Amino acid sequence: MKRIDVLDALRGFSLLGVIVIHMIQKFGIRNISSDIIYFNFPFLDTSSTWFAYNIVMGRFINIFAFLFGVSFYIQMKSAESKNISFNIFFIRRMVFLFLLGILIHSIYNVEILSVYAIFGLILLLIKKINKYILILFTILLITGGPRVYQTINHNRGISTEIVEENRNRNIYNRETPQHLENPSLINTVKHNYQSRLNGKINYQFGMFGRGYLTLGIFIIGYLVGRSRYLEKLGKNKKLTVRLLLLSVLSFIGITLLLNQFPNTNTRLLFSPGNNLIDNNLIFVKAMEDTALVLSSFILGLGFIVLYQNSRIQSILNILSPYGRTALTNYTLQGVFGLVLFAPWALGPFFSKYGNFSLIIIGLLIYFLQMVASNHFLKKYRYGPLEWIWRCVTYNKIQSIKKQ
Repeated sequence: MKRIDVLDALRGFSLLGVIVIHMIQKFGIRNISSDIIYFNFPFLDTSSTWFAYNIVMGRFINIFAFLFGVSFYIQMKSAESKNISFNIFFIRRMVFLFLLGILIHSIYNVEILSVYAIFGLILLLIKKINKYILILFTILLITGGPRVYQTINHNRGISTEIVEENRNRNIYNRETPQHLENPSLINTVKHNYQSRLNGKINYQFGMFGRGYLTLGIFIIGYLVGRSRYLEKLGKNKKLTVRLLLLSVLSFIGITLLLNQFPNTNTRLLFSPGNNLIDNNLIFVKAMEDTALVLSSFILGLGFIVLYQNSRIQSILNILSPYGRTALTNYTLQGVFGLVLFAPWALGPFFSKYGNFSLIIIGLLIYFLQMVASNHFLKKYRYGPLEWIWRCVTYNKIQSIKKQ
């Protein structure tokens, strides 16, 4: 199938947001807390933090997940055109992705490749289901259907009612991990597997349910791919604008609805303890997740609208090489994060930077990766990890150099 150029640019765009939020979050790597802040710019730090958490967080990674679903359909049709057994082809891809993700988790515990591999296999199982059933299933996932079931089971075992101070307690008030007392790469790996892996599973598949939301976005991407909408962007300009306006209006409506509720700490779902989970909390979380998906649509559709302008398209295509080597670049982002924030590396220094300074460093890393990707693809067909992934997928060595 003909390569859809906007997908590469959009993928590069999504990973720009990923590195911004991960820099703010210090790639999930903790250091011993300190009151010292280097390069402290109060207004810029506050503004950049608001921007990262209200415009970037959860939204750009949703675009990345959406593109995975689109790519699933494109790969399926491509395999059919080549008379390749798609199931075997795709299972190899997901096994490699899962193993790579588990390996990366040892140094970069907020990685999502292992989770994506699981959801990729689920797509394989449901790919032939009627689209209307898939739409209903997606709505169920995004609005927290699995959460309702888990909450019912949780509340059955709880006899005490929610106390307000417990609802608003800081779930991150934990003791300093032992690996910080004796920083080393080995102790970091042990900590990531022994402590952080369970936390990741709970975050994705517990009552907070981030994974169910991601799976819903995967399915949306697959359905969009199946509709062939992205292959006919030139003929769908008006449709794209209408979808953008509909997303904006829906987002505004849900936001106004959420404002009618008192402040609710939905993070309680991550660690509910002995608290009863009430219906308001479940409803607010469902609306928050829906608003998050809609805001992701707004960013993605806004990008596509701009991309359809020939002048702007030439600018946005600068991001394409980064998107074509997304697996390599995403993995390298984690490596940079490890070096910058690990307590046994540069963490004691960079963990004290203000958030605005961290974003600038993240943008610099992204720019260097973008230049490297562009240079690499002038001589080679794929990025390094993309090439290995392709060799595993086809079960034979693939040509990487351009003729």
